[in-house]
Formats: sequence, structure tokens, C-alpha cells
Amino acid sequence: MADNETTVTPKKQMSFQWHITDNCDQRCKHCYIFGQDPNIALYSAPFVKMKEVVDKCIAYTARFDTEPRYTLTGGDPLLNPDFWKLAEYLKEKGIKFHILGNPFHLTQEVCNRLYDCGCTSLQVSIDGLRETHDYIRKPGSFDATWECLPLLHKAGIESAIMVTVSHLNIKEVPDIIDLAVQHRAGIFGFARYVPTGPDKSNKIQPLEYREFLDKCYKKYEKYREEGCWTIFAEKEHLFTLYKYEEGIVTIPENITPGVLYEGCHIGLSGCILPDGTLLACRRTAGSEIGNIFDDDFLDPENTYEKKRLAYRELSKYEDCSRCKLAPWCRGCHAVARGQHGDFFARDPQCWHIVE
Repeated sequence: MADNETTVTPKKQMSFQWHITDNCDQRCKHCYIFGQDPNIALYSAPFVKMKEVVDKCIAYTARFDTEPRYTLTGGDPLLNPDFWKLAEYLKEKGIKFHILGNPFHLTQEVCNRLYDCGCTSLQVSIDGLRETHDYIRKPGSFDATWECLPLLHKAGIESAIMVTVSHLNIKEVPDIIDLAVQHRAGIFGFARYVPTGPDKSNKIQPLEYREFLDKCYKKYEKYREEGCWTIFAEKEHLFTLYKYEEGIVTIPENITPGVLYEGCHIGLSGCILPDGTLLACRRTAGSEIGNIFDDDFLDPENTYEKKRLAYRELSKYEDCSRCKLAPWCRGCHAVARGQHGDFFARDPQCWHIVE
């Protein structure tokens, strides 16, 4: 390095999952928007409001010497009439973004424009093999999803495949992993179905789920050893419990009691709905903690701060608070909330017996 050259250390980022519209081409059977209220009035945030969100998030994250990181979703974010105005504004501000969406409006021209505006990755969902997926989501969407991946790759956008695991598709996920690799998906991951609405539950039994994680992890390792290009995102926090039991990971010594080191990021990242409602977690019903358009959002003493951090109080977690893996695991309490009506209740798929 020359004497007059300097290195710039990138700032840490604070993530915001931002739902800019409720509009969607699908009515997935596990959807947390329509599952809780099938008659919900659909709303898209207008550009003037989205611009305000961007500006407020920039000001908010600056207080913590971080930068905002947006994951734009919906619904399908491309169905917001002002989507491209937002994308151009983010480009103007030098902010990269990710998208969680559908494949139906992705042409090569659209993908190229997304890349030019700063879209670095786009996640689409596969929720089973063809028959199962098209039953859960929309007829024809299985093929449409795989067909959009080459368009993303050609534009320079990383592709991601996400599976919502339920009793309907759990036996098919290992085969979906193979398909993701065959289609050169950049990232593959899965999360569990969160029960929504009356009389719904996640019917997967704890030991059945452990066996499922074992199959997936061994398949991941096989592909990693082969030098596979797909990154396997171990989003499921119960992987920590599985890997501990298998001797793959160990517990560090001299940790600070009560501190959460890994696991769920609730309280560290934010979720913004089209009307500005702030949630601690989009998958967790009843986790409203404020509204970004309120005047006190940027006030360091506002209740938003206290409410979001309340979800990170380890002592509140049933069973987890007594488990030695709690600082790194805790499972998924969005599922616990959906199943038991209590966010801090035991994860219904956790098989670990706390002494």
C-alpha cells in the first residue's frame, strides 16, 4: 500500500425487513399476512412515505454508528406502484438492498435494472416438489421460480432459495436441496412454518425435526466437501442444539451471564410494515412496538427502544433461560407464539430436556 493510501473500514449494518406493499400474486397457505386475516385491506406505501422511512432509518442508525441494510419485501415489492422510485432513491443514497419476492415479474430487463439500482440478492421460495409447492403457493409457480434464477445470475444478482418447512413438505426438503444445487442457487435456507389463524399448528414432532436436521446437515456437509457453490444458511437456530449434541460445536468458557451471543436476532433488527408499523419480528403476531412515522421514533428515550430490547431479556424465556445453550440457540419463538400464544414459551420442536 502506498504511503498516501488509506483503508476504509465498512460500518456495521442494522437490518430492516421492510414490507412496502401487501399486494401479492399468491395466497400461500402459510402466509402470515393473509393467514391471520384473509380479508385484509391491501395497502402499498406511497413514495413520499417510503422516502421518509429511508431518511429516518439513516438518522436512527447513525446514532449507533451503523448503516441501514434493507430487505425489501411485501407481498411482492415489485407490485408497489412506486417501487422504482424507491429503488432509484436508495441508489441515490448509496444504499444496497435485498429483495424477498416472487418470480412472476422478473424479466432480464427488470433484473438488469434491479442490479443497476443496487439490488445484491433476491430470494424466492420453493415449498416442496412440484405438486406440493403448487398446492401451497400457486399452480405453475414451481417451474416459474426455478426459471427466474438464470435471469438473476446473468444480471449479477445473487439468488437465494428459501423453504418454509411444515408437515406438508418436511420429507421433500432434502430433494429441494439437491435441486437448489443443480440450479446453482447462491444461497439455500429454510425456516419453520409459524402457525397462524385459528386451529392451525405446526404438526412436526420434536424428534422428527431432529432427524430432519440431521439429514439436511449431512447433505450440506457432503456438498461443502465437494466444493459446492451454494451457501447453506443455517437459519434454523435448533441447528445449534443438534451440532452441540453431535460434538460439532462446543460451549465457550468465561461467557458473560445473561448475554445473548447468537440465535434469533429479534431486538437487533427491525421490521417495517407498509403503514409504518414497527414489529420486533414479522413472523411473530402481536410484536408491534411502535410506528416509524411517530414523532418520537428518533428520540433516544422513546418506548420503541425499550420494547424491542425487552425481547432480548434471557430470563423471560421458558426453559431456554435454564439451558446452557441459551446464549446461542433458543430455537424459534415466533413458532412458540403461534403454537402456544406466548412468545417466551418453549419452542414446540425443541427436543432438548432441560435438567
